[in-house]
Amino acid sequence: MASNQVSAVTKHIFLGILCILLLLASGPAADAFNVPIACQGPCSKIKDCGSYCIAKGFPKAGACYFSGGGDPAGECCCNV
Repeated sequence: MASNQVSAVTKHIFLGILCILLLLASGPAADAFNVPIACQGPCSKIKDCGSYCIAKGFPKAGACYFSGGGDPAGECCCNV
């Protein structure tokens, strides 16, 4: 009887981990948390994206985001 309980617990742990992995793999972090951003241009033309965003009036700075297309250096997007 104890081995059946261990098997059931193992199955539930496995399903829990699988659900977490599927949730994490469902999309980029910005989309998952719906972070409001304002993209400013390609990072290849903006040397320091974080400082650029602060200078433009975005106190939470910013970062280069890669969307899979466009500029290989990414897009400089400021946190709103």
